[in-house]
Order: sequence, then C-alpha cells, then structure tokens
Amino acid sequence: MYSAKLKAVLIDDESNALKVLSHLLIATCKVEVVAMETNPNIGLRQIVVHTPDVVFLDVDMPQKDGITLLKEIHELDLPVKVVMVSAYDNFIFDAFKSSAVDFLLKPIVMEDLCAILQRLQSAENNKDLKQTITQIEEAEKIKISDGGKTLLLEPEQILFITADGNYSNITLKGGKVHLITLGIGKLEKQLPQNFFRVSRSVIINTQRLTGLIRRKRTCIISDGEKEYPVKASGTAFYELEGMIS
Repeated sequence: MYSAKLKAVLIDDESNALKVLSHLLIATCKVEVVAMETNPNIGLRQIVVHTPDVVFLDVDMPQKDGITLLKEIHELDLPVKVVMVSAYDNFIFDAFKSSAVDFLLKPIVMEDLCAILQRLQSAENNKDLKQTITQIEEAEKIKISDGGKTLLLEPEQILFITADGNYSNITLKGGKVHLITLGIGKLEKQLPQNFFRVSRSVIINTQRLTGLIRRKRTCIISDGEKEYPVKASGTAFYELEGMIS
C-alpha cells in the first residue's frame, strides 16, 4: 500500500545532530523534513506553522529541555506525534509519561529509526482506515438535500414518504417524521432503486413491505414493531404484486 511521506520537524540544540538525523530520515524515503531548529522556542513556532505529522525532539537542551517543550506542544492541542531523542536512556520514563509516542537513542542506528517510522506510519494507516470506514458508512446512507438542510439517513430506517403539498414527510422506523421542503417528485430522484412510488403522493421502501391486501389495494409497511397501511394506485399495486411473486 502506498503511504504518503511523513512531514517532520527536528529540534535539537546541536546543529550537527540535526544534520545527521535529517540525512538519515531523508535516506529512508519515508520522511519530508520541513524544518530544523536549534532554538526550542522557535521550534515550537515551526510546529505551529507546519503542523507536521511528527516532531523529533531532543531531550537535553540548555534553553529549554525537551520534556518541557513536549508539554507545551500538548497544551496547544496540536495533532502531532513527538519522538524524543537522547543519548541517555534514563529519560525514557519521563518521555512516555509526558505522552511521547516513541524514544530514539543517540547515536542513532538506522534500524531503530526505521522501526520507529514503521510504527508511525502504521498509526497513520490505522487513522486513514478509520476515515475510510466512516466514508463508506456515510456513502451507504441516503443524502437528502432540500437547500435548507441535508439529511443523512440509513435506507433501512425509512419506511415511506408522503407528499404534503410542495413538501414531503419522511416517516422513519419508530414513527419519527422528517418534514422536507422538497416535492415528492424531486425527492424520488434522490432515492435508491428499492424505493417505489405507489401513487402520486406516496413512495414506499420495498424492503419494509411485508404484505399486500388486494381488495383494498393496500401495502403493509412494517418497522418490526408497528404496521402501516399505505394505499397504492391500481397500476402500481399490480406491479408490486408482480415484483414479489
């Protein structure tokens, strides 16, 4: 699966350390370094400006230590992951306690760096997967727009729709009714194939059709708990009989 490069900001008081880390990150072909900074306060501004996916943050800096800066980043409520970097592993507990997502020891070993990037990209892919699932779920819903508002309705929740002058009433499972400032003819064009117009003024959800009474040309629509009799025109009624026979 193709993964977009992670945008990274690097903060370390040693310029040589920044150059080494930048070189290694670029060599992985997985990261775009958008900013490098030796001053932690300016580094914080770079994070706000670039909104990176990840910040590689040195722990031991004379102007402001990395743990303090990490807390300031979280106070800004920025959607950024922070990897703490240090030559000393005794900072690991404090780093994770302060919500760092990972810890990278100096001197940096390429294998360790690649493992961290893999974990970061897996987290990004999981986020993308959640977004994709949400999009699919929304795509399966019926989007009904009348200019004034938009409804996202699950098809199985809709029982039937009745005309109300130039408006339409959408009756849902449980009896709730939505009044839409849209005529039934225009509304019909926004519905999937399982919705069937049984008369000039009524559209039913055929998935909710549980019976037909020929003598009264009546359709029985059910939400599982309550049944709703809906009158149909002769032509539409016989067409329905043919569909379910």
